[in-house]
Amino acid sequence: MTMLRDRYLLFISDNYPEYYNPDHATQKLKEKMIKHFGDCIQFWLPQASCMTKLVYSSGVDLGEAVEASCLILLAQTQAF
Repeated sequence: MTMLRDRYLLFISDNYPEYYNPDHATQKLKEKMIKHFGDCIQFWLPQASCMTKLVYSSGVDLGEAVEASCLILLAQTQAF
């Protein structure tokens, strides 16, 4: 959710600077996403408190979403 919030804020600052609010709450963004996507979006919070919430399409199995996020993280880590 943190990454989505950052991207959302960047989009707002680039396209609607008059509405930019750096203190926009993550929970408020989540509510907007649920309102827009409805049942097509899922949120999963791992039990490990050090991990962030995973947001994925409801058409994707949770295991697939976790695997894809791990592969992306691994690719990003290896790029550095």
